[in-house]
Amino acid sequence: MIILDQNKSSIHNLEHIVKIYIGSDFKSIKCAYVGGSGSGAELAKYNSAEDTSFVVEMLAYSIKNGDLMFQMPPILFDKRNYRRS
Repeated sequence: MIILDQNKSSIHNLEHIVKIYIGSDFKSIKCAYVGGSGSGAELAKYNSAEDTSFVVEMLAYSIKNGDLMFQMPPILFDKRNYRRS
């Protein structure tokens, strides 16, 4: 699976990501790459912890469903337009 970041400026291959997590600000979604040593990226940033958790859950379902690509939603998005199953 590939993940397109929120700004549509970079593509991240899930095969090279060891962890996707919510940042310490509870509003950003970040990833750490295989090989460690602090390498990683911010995939998206939202206005609330609730929105951030919602997107992480959407991403988890997308991975579970075997989707080939996941695009991080924009900072302001209508949850009704996104599926979580």
